Amino acid sequence: MEVRIENGKLHIIADVINPPMPSASGKTMVVASSRGNQTTTATVLQWGHRFSSVEGAPSPSPVVAGVWAGVFERRCFSRPFALPWSHFTL
Repeated sequence: MEVRIENGKLHIIADVINPPMPSASGKTMVVASSRGNQTTTATVLQWGHRFSSVEGAPSPSPVVAGVWAGVFERRCFSRPFALPWSHFTL
């Protein structure tokens, strides 16, 4: 996972899982995941942070990010829509 801050926007780039894999519960197909929160190399300055080296001075803090993207089971009138997961392509 790549995380960067540019022009006031946070950009997160995650590798796509191809083909998608079933989630632990089996209710969704996972398309991309960081598998939990990850500390990144992107940083933001925090003023007056309790861990600042000098009180009141800005302290760079790493951004922690977690990503999950998936496909939920399709439903039609409360019944599962029977479509094999192999039908999905990325």
